Amino acid sequence: MNATTLFIKLNELKLQPLQQRIELKKYYCNHMDTIEQLKIDILQRLKSVGVCQFLFNLCLYSFYFHDFSKKNNLE
Repeated sequence: MNATTLFIKLNELKLQPLQQRIELKKYYCNHMDTIEQLKIDILQRLKSVGVCQFLFNLCLYSFYFHDFSKKNNLE
């Protein structure tokens, strides 16, 4: 799976039922190297418009991990 495909699938998570989201996140947690490559790819594209890396990281991680607390309550 390439970084673009992963990015599309992460965006689709918000459209999935909660249990499917949890299962998909478990899968992606086993593929963090791909997520890191996605972050690097996006950062390289965003550097040309001067986006602060700190803010980008904050947005990326808050999007990806926003409901891990809900997951922990379910298991």
